[in-house]
Amino acid sequence: MIFATKYLPLKETKILFIGGDMNIDILKQEHTHTDRFNDTLQKMSLANIVNGVTRQTEYSSTQLDTILSSNTSTKSYRVLTDISDHLGVAAEIPCHKKTEKTNTK
Repeated sequence: MIFATKYLPLKETKILFIGGDMNIDILKQEHTHTDRFNDTLQKMSLANIVNGVTRQTEYSSTQLDTILSSNTSTKSYRVLTDISDHLGVAAEIPCHKKTEKTNTK
């Protein structure tokens, strides 16, 4: 968490995305690891933008896979794959092409 305290929260003009299998079930309520994870996200001005279960077995339904973002309006998707016992997660990241300023004298 040194990174979190040194570099975050981000300036409003920057957007950050972090994705991966965090091995913390975001769906668990009142759970020590989940509570600490959510507190850290809040301090960093980040939110999980993936909604719903990303790993389902005969015995459990969990959300271990997340995409964290400082832009909560980003759309995310869960994707069915045959390469893992987890669903894939994806996000639509808006990219805007910079336009060059032309000098008009």
